[in-house]
Amino acid sequence: MYTVSVVYIERAAVHTGSCKRRRIGVGVHNIKSSSFYILPLARMVCRCHFFCLWPILLFAFLSLGNVFFRNLKHSYFYQLNVTHLETESNLRVSAALDFFSSSTTRNTFLQTKSKSKVKICVGILTVTRPERYLIQTAHAILKYITSKERGQIYLIAINGNKNTGEEQPSDLNLISSYFDDILLSPTAMQNTRKHSSNLNMDYAKALRHCASKVPQPPYTLIIEDDALAAPFFFSHVTKAIDLVQRKGEKLHDSSYLDFFTMKLYSSEFYFGWELSLGDVSLLVALAIILSTIAVTTLVVGLKKIRRSGYRPNVNFRKKKNITKLHFYGIFIHFWGAFVFFICTLLCLGKQNIFHPYSINGIHSFHQNTIDSGTLATLFQTKNNILLAESIEKITIEEPYQPIDLLISNWAVKNNRQRLYYIPSLFQHIGLWSTSEYKRFAQKRHLKLGHQILNYKSSDSFERYFSMKS
Repeated sequence: MYTVSVVYIERAAVHTGSCKRRRIGVGVHNIKSSSFYILPLARMVCRCHFFCLWPILLFAFLSLGNVFFRNLKHSYFYQLNVTHLETESNLRVSAALDFFSSSTTRNTFLQTKSKSKVKICVGILTVTRPERYLIQTAHAILKYITSKERGQIYLIAINGNKNTGEEQPSDLNLISSYFDDILLSPTAMQNTRKHSSNLNMDYAKALRHCASKVPQPPYTLIIEDDALAAPFFFSHVTKAIDLVQRKGEKLHDSSYLDFFTMKLYSSEFYFGWELSLGDVSLLVALAIILSTIAVTTLVVGLKKIRRSGYRPNVNFRKKKNITKLHFYGIFIHFWGAFVFFICTLLCLGKQNIFHPYSINGIHSFHQNTIDSGTLATLFQTKNNILLAESIEKITIEEPYQPIDLLISNWAVKNNRQRLYYIPSLFQHIGLWSTSEYKRFAQKRHLKLGHQILNYKSSDSFERYFSMKS
């Protein structure tokens, strides 16, 4: 390495017309230092007229991203490991079957079904699916529950399959002795919206049934059958309710005490970059800041190399010393860096740069924010009948709305408080959706047959409860 360095500097010195021994000595000294590792990059920058550095870096980033960022959620490179998730689902099914098949467990839960003093009505909306999500959800709810807590929960399941008069599915038979009630849907609505409309009607039915419980429980929790509850979920729900009450008293805000909905599941999936003024402005501002830092660093680095005695001349116009970055060079480098950082930020995903749910506790939605997702939603039971009537009326008389948007729009229209709790107390475990509405909205997935990949997990659930475990 030392001999090659001396020859290199001698050639550079001869080319510049200066063969002084002193300059050769300085060059050798600098090459042995950290400048030796920067010279190849500097030579590339100087001799390709400023155009190749950033395209090469962008190509390298996109090529290596599939290796280093394939497990980074919400990024362009993320590759969902469906096989691993299906294996985990099969393991949960096996554990649930062992739990519900135990005669000891069954006798214990028969003695501790809900008593007269019920605090919360939990309704699970389900349809028969080959993944057997229902028994996984029921097992997660009952596994860590104490006898005292079970007495404070009124647990029901609403089967969304079309009622044909036949015997109920085997999974419902398996869990029926652990539940307080099993409801079967009436004959499907006679319209073209079938599955999606029936889901709305089942939601309304669950709300009505919880409100009809005597004495009426103060809270109603409606969850979907592919929601995995956190360990000791009842104590966490109770804690969330206490936090709302304390926050309302502290802020002297009665809307917190009289909240309409509180989401117990929130996914970061919906917080990516959007084509909106706010996101575009933020993306451009970040790219400008990073580009300025990068170009400034490059200019300073080239000045240090120039001071070290390395001054290559390149046949470019009047053979100017290109280690001196002139204005047009800085301008071109800036735009190259700008494009590079724009692409980098888009590929990494906004959620990995600005985490949407970084603060635990109770939070409120802004008035005009769309609240999507009803995987696990807590209501005050006193509002159930009014909401159920609105759901039924809108579903029958107006163009179809998914249940999450229907509830959110109704709350905004009536100026009702909507809250969400972080960390999520439920995790979405459903991989495939059979919704006809989603099949229509996502025609590109029709090649998968009746199944659509629809996995939207909660990072806050994984982060918080994996740390606890």
